[in-house]
Amino acid sequence: MKSLLRKMLFLLLFIFILAGCTENSNNSNKIAVSSMKNNKVSNHFAIFLVKEDQTGNAINTKIEDLQLETQPVFTDKDLKIYKWKEHELELRKDFDLYEVLEYVPLSGLPFVVVANDERVYLGAFWTPLSSQTSSIPSIMVLPMSPQNKIHIIAGYPGKTTKSQSDPRSNQLIYDALKSVGRIKE
Repeated sequence: MKSLLRKMLFLLLFIFILAGCTENSNNSNKIAVSSMKNNKVSNHFAIFLVKEDQTGNAINTKIEDLQLETQPVFTDKDLKIYKWKEHELELRKDFDLYEVLEYVPLSGLPFVVVANDERVYLGAFWTPLSSQTSSIPSIMVLPMSPQNKIHIIAGYPGKTTKSQSDPRSNQLIYDALKSVGRIKE
């Protein structure tokens, strides 16, 4: 009798452990940018990492279906100036992109640019050690080098094709940055 009771308790414990290990498929950890105001995120401009995804997978996913990390990499509050024509950002002197990201894989680290709570475009952080190319806007992260000046390039290692529009020049981004006085034309 004791042996049967032990086996049943062990089986119940095993079932509870397995139930706790299953993946939650209801997307409850997905950030809907439109609901950011409800979460009191008040950034006019922000860059969020794509949660647990590789750049290649993110490129093939609709931007609204990408799961984003809850905290941005940086926001307009970290930004001193955005040089619009060059797409160069100057961040606070104490901000260091390399320190924030810690690691950028050779396949890139995807991010989403958000302006006034709207997802605008997908981009990726890249390392100069990578030989892979990307057609999406990219930010080069230099290893072990303080980095508070950032240049968003059209693609890595070069520009996008002429048939593609440049998402970096989206009017939503311009308006958001202008509203907080961060645009330098």
